[in-house]
Amino acid sequence: MSKLAGAFPLNWIDQLERSALVAQDSGDIPISAVCIDTLTGGYAVCSNRVEKISSSLAHAECLALSEMQNKLGTRFLTDCILVSTLEPCTMCMGAAAQARVAGVLYFLSDEKGGYFSHHRILVSDKVPMRHMLGTHTCWVRKVVGIEERFLNLLQVFFQSLRE
Repeated sequence: MSKLAGAFPLNWIDQLERSALVAQDSGDIPISAVCIDTLTGGYAVCSNRVEKISSSLAHAECLALSEMQNKLGTRFLTDCILVSTLEPCTMCMGAAAQARVAGVLYFLSDEKGGYFSHHRILVSDKVPMRHMLGTHTCWVRKVVGIEERFLNLLQVFFQSLRE
């Protein structure tokens, strides 16, 4: 298991927050993700661009995976972890499975659209992705203790839409 699976470094949290604010400033839901190569320390931080580029595929997680695949020159990200400010949806978990990531971290649960919450799958050391892709498994963790930081961004964003 990756050394990043335990405590998550504060500088990454700051980068994810700044990236989420970029999404918010362009009219997108303030969600961001980073794909980190645990061997080299290379990374790709992206925010939602669904509204900005009018594409339902432009979720932060998918964009971060794609950018890291381009940086590494491979579609397999077996030494990488995907970190998202919100529980990944089914599409994003499918992309993570296709990329063969080693693990997934997320900060906020998403009862309506989150892959694990929606399908009532318990997060654990080895989450089977067989129904998506052969025999691939990856570890999944919900990071606790800093949810308020990202929950506040989402609440402010959605409140501004209601006003």
